[in-house]
Amino acid sequence: MNKKALRKLLTELCTVPAISGAEDNFAEFVREKLEQYCPDAQIKNGNVIGTAGNQNPNATNVLLD
Repeated sequence: MNKKALRKLLTELCTVPAISGAEDNFAEFVREKLEQYCPDAQIKNGNVIGTAGNQNPNATNVLLD
């Protein structure tokens, strides 16, 4: 992802309304973006989860908070 695309994504992430207790729209937005890289992206208990690349259970995990 180039700098221009990353800046655009970060701007979009910062403009989606997501007040505490009402993050459903934001979670759906993030799921749609993540789906490009993780076809199994889903929302589970309010969290967006997806698997990219190696699905080895011992592989490194990444958490975006």
